[in-house]
Amino acid sequence: MGQDRVFPDLSGSRSVSLHILHVLRHVDTSRQSPSVAGRLAQLDELTLRSFPEKVEQALGPDHPELAKVLHRLAVLYHSRDDLEKAEFLYRRALDTAERVFSKSNPELGLIMNNLGRVLQSRKKYPEAESLYQRSLAVLEQTLGAEHPRLATPLSNVASLYWEQGIRAEAERLYNNSIAILEEALGSEHPKVIKARKKLDSMRQRIS
Repeated sequence: MGQDRVFPDLSGSRSVSLHILHVLRHVDTSRQSPSVAGRLAQLDELTLRSFPEKVEQALGPDHPELAKVLHRLAVLYHSRDDLEKAEFLYRRALDTAERVFSKSNPELGLIMNNLGRVLQSRKKYPEAESLYQRSLAVLEQTLGAEHPRLATPLSNVASLYWEQGIRAEAERLYNNSIAILEEALGSEHPKVIKARKKLDSMRQRIS
C-alpha cells in the first residue's frame, strides 16, 4: 500500500517528519513483532514525542489520519514493551477514533483490541475484557461473524479468562477462534497450527 493511501493528507505536509511517516506506514496494527520494535530504535525520541502534536497542528484534532498516527505509534511502543507509553497513545488513538471513525470501521475495533492487550498485561482485567468485547462487536458488525480477524480478539478474551482461572469459558473461546481460522485458512495453515499448539500448551500447564 502506498504512503499516499495510508496518509494521503499528511504525505503532502511540510510540517511533519516524512521519515517517521515512512516508518509508520509499514506498521501492522494487527500484531506486534520484534521487527516493528526495531523500527522504533531508528527514530529520534524527541522528534517522535512531538510528532502527534505536529500532526494535530497540521490536520486538526478531529482527523482520521491523527487517529492512525496515534495507533501506529502505540503499536511501536507496545512492541518494545513500553506499556505505559503504549497505553497513553492507544487511549488517545481510541478517543480520536471514536470521534472521527464510523462505528463500523475495522481500525476502531483493532485499537480497542490492542488497548485491551496492554491493559491485560498491566492486570487491568475488567477494562481489558470490556475493550475486547467492544472490539468483537465492531469487527463482527463490519466484517461478519466468521471473518478471520475476529479470531484474535476471541483468543485474547480467552487468554484473559484463562489468567483469571475461568478455564471452561476460556477453552470454549479458544476453540471458537481456532474454528474461525480453520474455516478461513484451512486446517494446516501455520496460524491454525500455532493456535492449536498454544491451546495444547496451556492445557499441559494445568494437567
